[in-house]
Amino acid sequence: MILKTKERELLERWLDDTIFEPEELDSLMEETKELLAQPEPKREPLSDEEISKLWGESYSGTTQMVRNFARAIEKAHGIGGGK
Repeated sequence: MILKTKERELLERWLDDTIFEPEELDSLMEETKELLAQPEPKREPLSDEEISKLWGESYSGTTQMVRNFARAIEKAHGIGGGK
């Protein structure tokens, strides 16, 4: 599954619109400048419920171990605080 972020959508439009609709260049340039001017959003850790949902119902007996593992992965990727 690929997340459709604003950045990804803009990149797709750059590829599509500049090839087929060169008149869209000014609009794309302006939108790109606006997006780059915004601060990067802080990535938040998953909630316990989100982790459980991703892991699946069939493994519910190992929930705490799975959460600890997910938190370790998030921490390694700079997501979340110093908990």
